[in-house]
Amino acid sequence: MTTGPRTRVVRRVALGVALVVVAVPGTGLPGWERPGGTREVAGAVHDDGRLGRGDSGSGPGQTPLPTLPVLPTPTAWPEPTVATAPRPVPPAAAPEAPATLPAPAGAPTPAPAPAPPPAPPPAVVAHLPAAGVPVYRGSRDPQAAFHLGGRTEFDNPRVLLATSLTSATATGLGDERIEVHLPGRPNGATGWIPRAAVTLAETADRITVSLGARSVTWMRGSEVLGTVVAAVGAPSTPTPPGTYFVTEVLPYSAVGATSPAGEYGPWIIALDGVSEAFTTFRGGEPRLAIHGTNAPGSLGAAASSGCIRIATPPLVALAQGVLPGTPVVVEP
Repeated sequence: MTTGPRTRVVRRVALGVALVVVAVPGTGLPGWERPGGTREVAGAVHDDGRLGRGDSGSGPGQTPLPTLPVLPTPTAWPEPTVATAPRPVPPAAAPEAPATLPAPAGAPTPAPAPAPPPAPPPAVVAHLPAAGVPVYRGSRDPQAAFHLGGRTEFDNPRVLLATSLTSATATGLGDERIEVHLPGRPNGATGWIPRAAVTLAETADRITVSLGARSVTWMRGSEVLGTVVAAVGAPSTPTPPGTYFVTEVLPYSAVGATSPAGEYGPWIIALDGVSEAFTTFRGGEPRLAIHGTNAPGSLGAAASSGCIRIATPPLVALAQGVLPGTPVVVEP
C-alpha cells in the first residue's frame, strides 16, 4: 500500500511516469500466461507488506531503472458528431445457389457458432490541470465542496477515472459536469467536476483482480493479454473489492525501498483505493497497490497486508504497458 491522499479513465496517455507496452516478438508478455498458451518463466519474485512513502533518494549499489520515453500529450475527447445517412445502394443480384443433397432424416441441426462478446467500451480518464479543479458533491450543487489539486503526493500529474461520459450534466449554472471517482475515504466515493476544466482521454486497458481465484488478468478491449497468479490480502487485512484505477506507476525508490529485489519489487503500480483494515501506515494513508514480492511462496495465497503481489517479469511488463487512469476491478 502506498501512502498519501487517495487518487482515482480515454486513449492511453502518458502521465507522471509515462510508459509503453513491452511485448517481445515470439514470446508474448514476460511472465503473463495467455489463454490456451503456456506461462513464461516467472524468474525472481519479491514480497510486499504495506506500501509507505519514504526517502526517494538513491543509495549505494542501487540498480538504476531504465528511462522510459515520454508519450505525446493526449488528444482531447472528441465531441459527438451527427453522421450523415449514406445514400442507399441497390443490392447486387444473388448468385445461383448450388444444388445440395437433402440432410438425412433425423440428423441434428448444427448449432450456430456463438457470437464473440463485444469489446467493453473504453474507460474515460480526466486529466486535471496543474491548478486542480473544484469538486461538487452533486451534479447541480451551486457551491464546490472542496478543491482537488492537480498533482499527486509523488508530484505526478493527477488523473481521475470518470464513471462514464454520459454522466455529463448541464447544471443550468453555466457549466457542464462529469462524475468521477474521488481520492480519499471512503473507497468508491464519487463527485462532480467541470468538464471544461479537464482534458478527457480514453484507454482500452483493464485489470481484473480475482480474490477467489487469486489471480490478475490484464485485458485490452476484448483481448486477454494474460493472467498470472497473485497474492491477495490476508483474512485479517483483506483486499477490499471495488472499482479502482491506476494513479501512477512508481519505481521502488519512490517509496523509500533500497533495492528492486526488496519487498515491493522494481515497480509499484499505485491505486486510488485504501485498506479498510488500517487507518494509517508509516505516517500516511494505507494505499493499495500492485507490486512485486520477495516471498515467492506467498503467490497464490491470501497472505498480504491488502496489496496485490505478482512475480517480477509480469510486474515489469504491466508497469511498462499500462498508463495512469487504467481501471482496476477487484472482484470477490
